[in-house]
Amino acid sequence: MRWIDRAGDCARRYQQNRKELGRMKRYRRKRHEIPSRGGIQKPVEAEVLSCCDENRAVQLEREIDAVEWAFAKIRQIADSGTTVSERDIARNTARLAEVVYIKRSHGVMGASVLLNFSDRTATRYNKIFLRLVAARMGFLECS
Repeated sequence: MRWIDRAGDCARRYQQNRKELGRMKRYRRKRHEIPSRGGIQKPVEAEVLSCCDENRAVQLEREIDAVEWAFAKIRQIADSGTTVSERDIARNTARLAEVVYIKRSHGVMGASVLLNFSDRTATRYNKIFLRLVAARMGFLECS
């Protein structure tokens, strides 16, 4: 699978990942608070489930971090870019990524109509954002 596809999947799952991680953390707290009702304990099964949950939580945290880092980087460039053009591109990239990946109200082409970009420009802005996500996840090496 190409880096852009993997980064796109990661960015599209952002909201879902946040909800799942929140549920996992709440469940983990509750599981330790609820006393056992005297049933037979299954220590091996509990240990395996605990390891699986921990590995999944680490993966969710990595994906969430990658998307949030990409947004922070884009906003940083938008606020303190060296040229006006660079700041405008960063602002537009942030707007597009927010509509497509945070609000999830439009796809890239729908967002291009909403934000009044050409399809080609929207695709380019999307690729900028996904390149940051891919670099943070390790799908792409940045120099």
